[in-house]
Amino acid sequence: MINILTLDSHPVIHLGIQSFIKDSPKFQVSGQATSAKEALKLLSKTAFDIIILGLELNQESPVNFITEVHEKYSHIQIIMFSEYSENIYAPSLLKAGAMGYLSKKIDQKTFISAVEKIYETKLRVTSAFSNHINASIDLRRPRTNFGKLSPREMEVLKLLIEGHKNISIAANLKLSTKTINTYKMRLYKKLQVANAAELYVQAKQLSLI
Repeated sequence: MINILTLDSHPVIHLGIQSFIKDSPKFQVSGQATSAKEALKLLSKTAFDIIILGLELNQESPVNFITEVHEKYSHIQIIMFSEYSENIYAPSLLKAGAMGYLSKKIDQKTFISAVEKIYETKLRVTSAFSNHINASIDLRRPRTNFGKLSPREMEVLKLLIEGHKNISIAANLKLSTKTINTYKMRLYKKLQVANAAELYVQAKQLSLI
């Protein structure tokens, strides 16, 4: 049996994944966590094969979590499960090491098929809102300006459009305020905006907020 750990700050998501998995002869949900810290503690005690990871981790960094898991448990496949557009978030998170980015709008059959494909083939898999499964996305060809961003830049962007100031972002990501300001200037340049207001408008147009 293939053991799955679910990590999401919302308990209802755990119930949904359990409902999807319960009839599968291959998979079982063997652990649940609502924070990265809790998940890492479970990983130190139990052998897992797959982590289903939500994008919202209550001010914790999914990129940092993915990096740490890869360093300590390289065999584990991490699959993002999110309501946010894959066109915006998937490229950077897959570059960080996630093997899949699945929409919370997909149906049970598509979810199981995607998880099986990721686990068995080790290909990167995404699911569009139309529930179409791609064998593997091309990470070398960003589909939007947001696809050009690094995982860390995506994190800074997300916090900026949520209204966080440089000092708050620095504390959240454990970086200096000078480094955060550098990331902000890079974002303005890459996304071709002049200020935070324009950044907010562009993000809203692309359904990032």
